[in-house]
Amino acid sequence: MMTDLRRAPAAIWLVTAAIGAAAAGIAVAQGHTAPMQLIATLALAVATIAAVVSPYLRLLCVFAAIPLDTYAKVLSRPIPATAFQFLLVVVLGSWLARVLFGRAKVHFGAAEAAASVVLVAAVWSLPFSLNASATMIGIQRIVLDTALFVLCVALLDTPVRMRRAALTLVATILVVAIYALAQYVFPGVLPGVTLVQGTLDRTTISRVAALFLDPNTLGGLTATAAAAFLALAAHSRSSLRVAAWLGAATVSLAAMVVTFSRGSWLAFVVALPIVVLTAPRERRRKMLVGLGMAALAAVLLAPGVIVARVGSAID
Repeated sequence: MMTDLRRAPAAIWLVTAAIGAAAAGIAVAQGHTAPMQLIATLALAVATIAAVVSPYLRLLCVFAAIPLDTYAKVLSRPIPATAFQFLLVVVLGSWLARVLFGRAKVHFGAAEAAASVVLVAAVWSLPFSLNASATMIGIQRIVLDTALFVLCVALLDTPVRMRRAALTLVATILVVAIYALAQYVFPGVLPGVTLVQGTLDRTTISRVAALFLDPNTLGGLTATAAAAFLALAAHSRSSLRVAAWLGAATVSLAAMVVTFSRGSWLAFVVALPIVVLTAPRERRRKMLVGLGMAALAAVLLAPGVIVARVGSAID
């Protein structure tokens, strides 16, 4: 009997694979646009393949699927569910199976306790909510975000795994940023979201969002990434790594600019003093000079539409 129990997780992986294939079919049958169907199906196919691999590798798949959190819908009713969320549930289920059969341990710390309090408060407020559907979606987000944190704590348990996870996130962000730039340069060619918005001077701007539904989401992601990449460049020792991180920051900044998200621009500017102050002391002067020259070049070379967008924030 014990032998059967220890073999049970393998059967669970196969069941999960079958669920992944079924969900891919559901994604196609939901009636979304063809690109969305294709992206959701490919993502879930990856989940199906990864269902027989280690939970750690499946977690890397979750990181890579972050851009699909809003675009690649698997379900629309009763609660929207995306390919990213499904992948996260797949990993969570396989990890819980390992816990059930004694192959993994549950870590419950202060962060998990705080998230649990928020979740209880959200559930408690549900009967009094003016918009029960929106509250349910919020609860779903809290549960999945907490699950992702718990999985990261449980599975990223060695420096090597943490480094690989970080590199997966970096690669994902850069791919999204390059995709957004391609959307801006070649409008209407790539699938995704582009918001055409009017300005006070009666011109229009095209705000790209890649595979997110809101340009501000992409702007927040790329602004955070750009600041982090600059910090990594400041703390890197080899010239090659410094150049690589600066290149990554440049790509992220370019994608942030074409979102025309004023809040993201402001967030990046606010983050810069923190990046400089936390840099090694011997590099702070060079960073100030470099950032000053970059700011001067931006002021002199920025297209009029960007200048107008900045001006509208001041007005």
